[in-house]
Amino acid sequence: MKLRKIAAASLAAVACSLALGRASASPDALKALGAVGVIASADDDLASGDFKYKTITDRHNPENLEVGSVEITEYIGKGGAVNIPSEIDGRKVTSIGGNVFSNCGASITSITIPDSVKQMGRLNYNSYHVLNIFADCINLNSINVDENNTKYYSVDGVLFERNEQYKSVLCVYPRGKKAKSYTIPNDIAEIDDYAFLQCTNLVSVTIPDSINKINFGAFMYCTGLGSVTIPDSIKEIESNVFAACTGLASVTIPDSITSIGAGAFNGCTGLTSITIPDSVTSIGDSAFYECTGLTSVTIPKNVTSMRLAFAGCTSLTAINVDKANEEYCSENGIVFSKDKTKLICYPAGKTAASYTIPNSVTDVDGGSFFGCDYVTDINVGKENEHYCSVDGVLFTKNKRVLVYYPTGRTATGYTIPDSVTRIGGSAFADCKNLVSVNIPNSLKALYDSAFFNCVSLSDIYYNGTKEEWKTLTSSGPFWTGIDYGVHHYPFSANFTPNIHCTDGVIAATGDIPDVNNPNTSDTSDTNTSDTSEPTSTPDTSEPTSTPDTSTPTSNEKTYTPTVSAEGTDEETKSVLGGITVTDNNGAFEDGVAMNVKAVESTDSSFSFEITFTKDGKEVQPNGKVNVRVPLPEKLKGGSVFVYHGDAYIESTRDGDYVVFKTDSFSPFTITSKNTLDPGATDANSGAADTDLGTTDTNSNVSNNDTDSENKSDSKSDSKGDSNPNTGIAFAAVPALLACAAVVVLKKRR
Repeated sequence: MKLRKIAAASLAAVACSLALGRASASPDALKALGAVGVIASADDDLASGDFKYKTITDRHNPENLEVGSVEITEYIGKGGAVNIPSEIDGRKVTSIGGNVFSNCGASITSITIPDSVKQMGRLNYNSYHVLNIFADCINLNSINVDENNTKYYSVDGVLFERNEQYKSVLCVYPRGKKAKSYTIPNDIAEIDDYAFLQCTNLVSVTIPDSINKINFGAFMYCTGLGSVTIPDSIKEIESNVFAACTGLASVTIPDSITSIGAGAFNGCTGLTSITIPDSVTSIGDSAFYECTGLTSVTIPKNVTSMRLAFAGCTSLTAINVDKANEEYCSENGIVFSKDKTKLICYPAGKTAASYTIPNSVTDVDGGSFFGCDYVTDINVGKENEHYCSVDGVLFTKNKRVLVYYPTGRTATGYTIPDSVTRIGGSAFADCKNLVSVNIPNSLKALYDSAFFNCVSLSDIYYNGTKEEWKTLTSSGPFWTGIDYGVHHYPFSANFTPNIHCTDGVIAATGDIPDVNNPNTSDTSDTNTSDTSEPTSTPDTSEPTSTPDTSTPTSNEKTYTPTVSAEGTDEETKSVLGGITVTDNNGAFEDGVAMNVKAVESTDSSFSFEITFTKDGKEVQPNGKVNVRVPLPEKLKGGSVFVYHGDAYIESTRDGDYVVFKTDSFSPFTITSKNTLDPGATDANSGAADTDLGTTDTNSNVSNNDTDSENKSDSKSDSKGDSNPNTGIAFAAVPALLACAAVVVLKKRR
């Protein structure tokens, strides 16, 4: 069974996985998460009372825990007030593993920790962080520690850690606390990673001057938090600290701050303005991603590092740059490098349908236009030596690299010219209208997030074999981070299309290009000195006929339900009867039957249960299946969010239907309000897809085109947004997709 884990801060790529609301947030890249347990024996867990446990060995024991003592690995009790025993089966309890409470849900109200415990939820052997192993306990209102414990202590139900190197650290504020405000004690030096994760009741938190560091994702998903004053004692705003704080309307950033981390304010839709002080020199990738309320911003004079910081800010019509800034400039609200050779960011709020790339520009990142839903055509200055436009689509001059397909286009199909050997990072990102794309077998490389969040893309027609498709390079120097490190491949996990090859179909759940394949890198066209036109004009017209998508894969099965409708009205019966489940890849054995019944209905939500049975016994799929649910009338008018139990699932809207993927069945809720559990995401949704980390500055599709540009990229890497492996991904929150920070893999119910 897959247990919930909290993502590590050292995942590669940009923060904010683009996706709160959109993608991704997909657990595939987050397998470095969590957990302890490796210091314990490899034997199967033993059970005693309300707990499972393992024995501590002498291997990898950084805390010098007593060999032969035990680590609790899972809580299997009924909830309520939980007392961690100091001994189990005569052995001292010294450690609490990272996944102990991953399936407790709403059952636990308080936890008491004995004096014997010296370690909790360690992320890795070099980290002292507890990493909020209690984040799944939505009704937990108090964590109490025995007063004789020398490592941990509690004050008013809040967990702290004594640490000789780091002084006192606030580890966990229980998310079930009802208080609207909290004042951090003035003898605390740090706020731990995820310390206030999903504490939605908090409206205000007072941070004292004693705090010198607020760690990764500390206030993520604190949706009720209205304002924050960061004290002068803080020097850096870490990655994802306030990500998805949708109620945050006011932030005071002091002059002490020198850097704003990747995804720091990702998805803070309530922010309408932000004042960045002159002390700031670095703004991380996706720092303000999808802050859809932002209407104005000025980049101060000392900023020397910035890339996709304001992607998806749909109310931002212009980004201003202080004229004294020596690295960047702004022209008509568009941000360029100072010499105007690199286009940094085109504001997503601009309403013009077309834009012309200036002659001076030699470097364009497809991600620079992310969220620009008004743009339908990109043109290029006649004297530009590096780029060209074909029917409004941006290519490198020799037409070998497709750089950007405008997001605002309404066409449902597109044929990529035969000259193309590479599709750049984020080239088609967020093109929600695309249903099918034709790709020539000239293609050698398909880069990260190329089709990110293409929610309607169901079929790609590739003029090559399945083996040729699998050898395409899908990671490399065109990394844009628009996928925020969640997917190091071209598609969002939830929106992977079927690949129609000349010798058959690769199903949506099947193989994708090997992102770690070192033998497939495309170097055939790294020199663009040959700028001559192809021998024939590329065919960029729409296909004369719609590709035949009627033939299903050999294993495709669609199930319609038997409805348990006792006590339900006619509309509910109709909705239940319209639910379908499609298995594209043999996830179900033959002979299963689908059943649905209504669970609960309110003015803003509709809950139902899907079950599959075979021979009278309930069964679960062995892999992901597609679920399509008609919406009740009350939910047809606006945005809807899908929850599996209390975990958010990434979904897409298809007219009056909502569509999602899952690999387990139990009650689901469709709601117009994002209030159930905005921080959790179900692993079966493929989301988590959200990475709010940093990304390699070497991201432009033209970077490999000339030796001189490669050298330029190398230089920018050395001075850019620091380590590309400091990102983190976090679960997608409806209407946000954001950066990435936490990935929550919920245990199947």
